[in-house]
Amino acid sequence: MNTLKISLLILFAAVFFAAFSVADCGGCSSHKADKSSDHHSEMKAGNQVMCPVMGNKINKDVYADYNGKRVYFCCAACIDKFNKDPEKYIKSLTEEGVEIADAPVLQELCPVTGNKINTKYHSDYKGKRVYFCSQKSKDAFDASPDKYFDKVKWEEEKKDK
Repeated sequence: MNTLKISLLILFAAVFFAAFSVADCGGCSSHKADKSSDHHSEMKAGNQVMCPVMGNKINKDVYADYNGKRVYFCCAACIDKFNKDPEKYIKSLTEEGVEIADAPVLQELCPVTGNKINTKYHSDYKGKRVYFCSQKSKDAFDASPDKYFDKVKWEEEKKDK
């Protein structure tokens, strides 16, 4: 056989292999040889199964809350990339048909005013996300967080009492 025929045969074999190796998953790379994964049904339901930054399978222990939504990632490094341009990744997920989960809200009232919170306004302090009713309340908290932090009523505390 001449070199051209061998090259065409190799090319045909590569295309054939590639087509059949992704046909069962539409190009999904989230599973290896394990075909028992049920992520296909999750994908059809619109659940997030892939990291919006790297495209790997998500780890439910690695996430960021943004504008009242919880976005999952494959690793902590992806959270940093997400935080640089969260709207880009949110848009990508929604365009893919992913229904982004609501972030659990463990607080109902603003620690500054006592009014109902708006998840749009928040600060992270001492490992907790604190929500406020307005930008003015958020600014007051940010200026003196220790003054207000102990006033936060967490939902799990209410259940225990």
